[in-house]
Amino acid sequence: MLTSTLFTAPIYQSYGKMIAEKSPISESKIPQKDVGLLLLAAQSEQFPAPLASLLLDMLENGDRSRT
Repeated sequence: MLTSTLFTAPIYQSYGKMIAEKSPISESKIPQKDVGLLLLAAQSEQFPAPLASLLLDMLENGDRSRT
């Protein structure tokens, strides 16, 4: 219901579906791409994003024990 009314953005629909179906999000390259884009945008504005850096490192290195 929420993805067809309040949260109609594709990111909510795709991630929400993956979470609801308990699909392994970690096998998708989408989160890594999205966090990488966030980090690039933060760096271009000289805005610190330590959690984005940590998350990107975890996604790139396959460390999903903390996600």
